[in-house]
Amino acid sequence: MSRTAKLFICCCLIFLFVQWFLHQRAEDTAINIANLSVVCHKYNLPLLLVDPRILQQIITGVGHQSKCKFLCHQQSISYFAVEQKFFFNQEEFFSDLDKYGFSCFVFRQHTPQGFHFPGSSQLVTHFEVQRNGHSILVSLLYERGALIPGRGDFWLGKLKGNPLQVSTMKGTSRCASNEVIIGREYSLWKRFKTSKVTIDAVPLRAPTFPEAFVNNLRDSKFIECNTDAANQYHERHPKDETSEAEEFRQSARSLLRKAKSALDDLGVPFWLSSGTCLGWFRQCDFIPYSKDVDIGIFAKDYHESITNYMQNNGLMLKYSFGKVEDSFELSFVENDVKLDIFFFYEEEDYVWNGGTQLKTGNKYKYIFKKFDLCWTEFEGLSLRVPCDTETYIEANYGKSWREPVKQWNWKQSPPNVQENGQWPKSEWAEVMQAF
Repeated sequence: MSRTAKLFICCCLIFLFVQWFLHQRAEDTAINIANLSVVCHKYNLPLLLVDPRILQQIITGVGHQSKCKFLCHQQSISYFAVEQKFFFNQEEFFSDLDKYGFSCFVFRQHTPQGFHFPGSSQLVTHFEVQRNGHSILVSLLYERGALIPGRGDFWLGKLKGNPLQVSTMKGTSRCASNEVIIGREYSLWKRFKTSKVTIDAVPLRAPTFPEAFVNNLRDSKFIECNTDAANQYHERHPKDETSEAEEFRQSARSLLRKAKSALDDLGVPFWLSSGTCLGWFRQCDFIPYSKDVDIGIFAKDYHESITNYMQNNGLMLKYSFGKVEDSFELSFVENDVKLDIFFFYEEEDYVWNGGTQLKTGNKYKYIFKKFDLCWTEFEGLSLRVPCDTETYIEANYGKSWREPVKQWNWKQSPPNVQENGQWPKSEWAEVMQAF
């Protein structure tokens, strides 16, 4: 037999071995998921499929050409989740997993200061089960930002620190590797509907609308209000607890809740802006002397029913400035507290919102660096803020934003303001309306 033939046969054997190994590993993956499902079912713990790769295959209908179509993947880790409120009898649960040959690791962290969760000062945020080189990372979903209990959103902790060993550890954890998507950062998942499904003969739960769920994963980063910084601020500037300040806080909370309800119903994303964003970032509170609530919306997300939905929620339209395509602002009022909605326009290198002076028709423009949006919890609500909040605030309030400024001229004080022309008098009736 020639040397070339021998080399060819060796390559073929190596190829067949690799294929057999991958096939065996894929089947082990499905077996691991099936066994985990069995144990979860025993403890009435709904196991939720959240793996974006598997869900994407289900969306497209493209899986493996075998009986095990979707769960027999060759990735080293699969992603699932369970709601924390169902997670009881943890020691017995992990003991049963051990009987199936799993190595189990639990990840914990201190309860965030902004998270009022009863019980232990530490939260179980994830657990990993591992067998035959395959890991299943299960994230615990904690409810946050609930206007009504049971209707809040899902908060996920960040994988960090060393896992606490529950059973005999074999091998090393893969949870902190670069391939991790879920668990890489703190996240907030908007509450989503789930359905019972059977995937490759394994009973599970999965998002009812998997495509929307996968898309929302990309914008789920969560940042906590910095309570330590807020306490330091209040050491220098004691919190205003006068009856007038408390009355404003109560009205501002009501205003923000109603605005969120209306905009969420419309599917219009918004974020805390201007003084309200500053109050959240600097002192984890409203700024009582500001006397209003500020939010931002990208102009491309404008919905013609915003005014109707706001008014149906008890917020009356007070002012309308500009046009949807230029310098648009809306103001609503409840109990003499005003909600200002600033619409932002995206340019190639920056974003901006406009302002209009009622008496003169002069236009102003406020320039910001482009920013992404993150989730936070403020006043018991799930809300968005610019991810790089400090840069956003510095644009509006300068380097001295840490100090309170009670005298503020919206046309001159912001360091990012520019004059932007004037509305023609023929358009004043359209672009400057008071109700």
